[in-house]
Amino acid sequence: MFPAVGLALGDLDQVLCTVIGISTLLASSAVIFRIVKYAGAAYLIALGLYRLVARRTNSSSVSAVKSPNGDRSRSLVIQAFFALNPKTAVFFLALFPQFVAEKAGPAWLQILIFGCTFVLLGFVTNSLYGFLSGTLSAIGRQGHRFQLATRYVSGFVLIGMGISAALL
Repeated sequence: MFPAVGLALGDLDQVLCTVIGISTLLASSAVIFRIVKYAGAAYLIALGLYRLVARRTNSSSVSAVKSPNGDRSRSLVIQAFFALNPKTAVFFLALFPQFVAEKAGPAWLQILIFGCTFVLLGFVTNSLYGFLSGTLSAIGRQGHRFQLATRYVSGFVLIGMGISAALL
């Protein structure tokens, strides 16, 4: 549930950036877009590498990194918040204006409503995915081979996602 809160807050941040026009800057400057894109890709690759070399075999060791005061839930929210994707901001910039009705009020308010609806739906689906994965991981924690396989598969998936994000 806590990662879903962080992802929702990150999406809300991008919606607000779209409303105030920062996404326009991101979409209009190829250099800024590439910097943000490659930084995000590097972050995913680093998480994957960490996952592969981590000594712990706990399948949730990447997300279980504790903050200095040991507050795991706050750490999960912060990690999920910073899982930002510049493509989401460009997507918002391209999608939301298509649904703005000229006589339905200020465009910024309509875009804000569309964005908040997106954030709410994303929160619900991310929460459901989190619940499902939590249930499955509780079952999988009982086998050492399952934990080891999960560690390597998740590490390679994160690295693959980072490479894919950098190349696309």
